[in-house]
Formats: sequence, C-alpha cells, structure tokens
Amino acid sequence: MKNIINLKSLKVYAFLIIFLTILIPTMLLSYFVINAVDNHLENILEQNLVSYAKISEFTYNSHLNNALQYGIKISESPVFDSNDTEAKKNILKQATFNRQADTATLVDENGDVIARANSEFKKDHLSVNGLVEQAIKTGLPLASTELISNENLLLEDKELQTVVKIRRIPTLYQMPGITKEYETDAMAIVAVIPIKKNNSVTGALVITDVINRDFKIVDELKNMLDLDATIFQRDVSISTTYATDKGNRFVGILLSEPVYNKTLKRGETFFGRIWIIKDWARAVYLPIKNSRGSVIGSLSIGDNEEKFRKYKFLFAERDISQIIIIMTLITILFSFCLTFFVSRELISPIEQFTEASIKVSQGDFEQGVKIDSFEEINKLAGTFNFMIRSLRKQQIKKEREVIEEYRNMENDKKDKKQS
Repeated sequence: MKNIINLKSLKVYAFLIIFLTILIPTMLLSYFVINAVDNHLENILEQNLVSYAKISEFTYNSHLNNALQYGIKISESPVFDSNDTEAKKNILKQATFNRQADTATLVDENGDVIARANSEFKKDHLSVNGLVEQAIKTGLPLASTELISNENLLLEDKELQTVVKIRRIPTLYQMPGITKEYETDAMAIVAVIPIKKNNSVTGALVITDVINRDFKIVDELKNMLDLDATIFQRDVSISTTYATDKGNRFVGILLSEPVYNKTLKRGETFFGRIWIIKDWARAVYLPIKNSRGSVIGSLSIGDNEEKFRKYKFLFAERDISQIIIIMTLITILFSFCLTFFVSRELISPIEQFTEASIKVSQGDFEQGVKIDSFEEINKLAGTFNFMIRSLRKQQIKKEREVIEEYRNMENDKKDKKQS
C-alpha cells in the first residue's frame, strides 16, 4: 500500500494534482447547483401556494354568496307578507329539505323568533353574533361565517348536536396546554336577509349551513386543485379531504402550533412546510373571520411535500438531488479516466527517459527514446536523442583512436623485430 500511494512519486503526485483540480470544482459546482435548484423550487412552491390561497379564498367566499342568494330567493315568497305562521314554517322546511341549508329561522324586527324549520316554536331572541341586528338595522342582506353555541344549535335542530360533536385528536406539533376533549359548538355559514313590507323591515330570514362534517367545500377544492383541503374550527379540523385507507375523514385533527400562533392568534396567512397527520406537507392556511373580524378558524390547502413537488415539477426534490448526484459521480468517473490518461501521457515519456538514462550510464549508447507526446516533451526527446548521438560519436571516435594506437603499437613491434 505504501508503494502504491507514494506522494514522492511523480506519477502519483501528477495524478492527484490533476484529479483534485477537476474533482474539487466539480463537487463545489454540484453543491451550488443543488442549492440553486432547491431555492428556485422553493420560490415556485411559494408562488403556487399564493395562487392556491387566492383560489381557495374565492371558492369559500362563493359559498357565502351562494347562501346569501339562496336566502334571498326564499325570502321573496309572498307567504312572508301574510300572517299565516304555519305557511311560513312550511317555507322554512322547504328551505332545508334539499340540504342547501341546515337551519332556517324567521325573526321579527326585534330579532325575536317567529318560526323555525326543524323544531318547535320558542319565542327566544336570535342574534348570531349581532349579524341579525345589523341586517335588520341596515336593511341589507348579510352573510358571514359564525360560531353557533351548542345551546343555540339545540334550539334549531336537535339532530345537529351529534353531527357537530367532534373528538379532539392529539397530534404531533399541536399547541400544548389545551386539554379540551370535545368540540361541541358549530361553525356555520350564516345568511341573514331582511324581510320588508312597504319598504319597512318587518323581520329577517336566517339561513345557516353548518360546516362540521360537511365536505362539499373541501371536496370542491380537491376536485379543482387536486390538493387536499381542510377547514378548522378554532384549532380542530371539522371538514377535510384527508382520509384513512377505509375512507374515513380525519376530522378532529388538531392544528400545528406554528399555524395556531400565526393564523389563529395573529390573523395572518401561513405559508410553508408543516406537519400534517403523518407527513411533512406544503400548505397555506387562510384565517376565517366572523362578522366582527375575529378569527374563528382557518382554511388550508396543500399536500404531502414530495407529492406536491413531484406533481408540480415532475421530479421531487429528492429525485432532482439524486439526478445531480448521479451526474456528479459520472463526471468524477470521467475525470478519473481523463486524469489517468493525461498523467500517463505526462509520466510515460519521463519513464522512457529514466530507462534510457540508466542504460546510457551503463555505457549503452545505442539507446534512444521514441516519443510522440506534447510539443515540449517532443523537443526534450529530440535533445536527449541528440545528446546520445553525440556521446555515441565521441565513443566511436575514442574507439577509433584506441584502435589506431593499437595498430601503431603493433607496427612498432614489427619494425623492431625486423631490425
């Protein structure tokens, strides 16, 4: 091993220098390319989340508008101009029959209940966070998302109590310190339409569409964007497209702490990477506010991180990194082969010089080097061969001188013998 990796060997030294000269820039380039690609994808992902947020907000507001338009259509019935309470109740029942609304209630100009669609008449006051009073006062139809207490919900429809009751399911990264076991209130789209007679407001029609375990909004977003959607009432999911393998929806999942702090507490839109159920996801969370501007929940749109990236870019981030790494390895392999070839071209002539020099030092002047390499090495080879030829000529000259001297000595001996 010591002989193989010998840094004093010109062959090893030249190989390492050339190889590292190619390897280090290649690895640095790969590192910066991976980071540049990742940052670029992050920017695109955030831009897409912004566009999804706008689409989601528009879709949700369209449901508010639909509830308002539906209520206006119902309020145009001539029955509301009569004193027939039973006929008014039948109209209210028809309003909830096709499930476009869960409750329908008629109140007088003071907000006191006149009739309900799905329960016995009780002359209580209906406010819905002041929305009823505001609509009656202004004479304008209003719609918003409101929280309805369990007590008020029981007055409207006892069957809704089981629908809205949701067990809170603890999750990773949830907001700590909240020990409440069940969510019993309801989140609903509420539309209030003033009833007018001779341009005077005589009452109002109140339509509510409960969102708890109603999946039409989230399913619409899923079909539109091919991404998962969830509606949260405060910090608990009440409607979602996330489902188990058996098709059961993940209602009751709690909101992650970063979203809780930014969306519920500060009323700001959250963009980014978040843990959802069992995977990291890319999502946007929009605050849902009531008629008084208080945040009562959120609407999220997003998907599993790898799936989201792959859906948008054909390759997931991990796949892109793997492709770059594979290309880097191929480049390194090519660099190794190129380095081996270049170092051999540099070292091979030197080895020939070394071998020829050893033989010349031993008196063998018949040597020479036959090299077809770089221009400088070819010139060196020419000089080396010229030097050997000169040494050979000098050797031949000396040999001739020795032979001539020997012949003269022999001739001298012959002359002495003859004399």
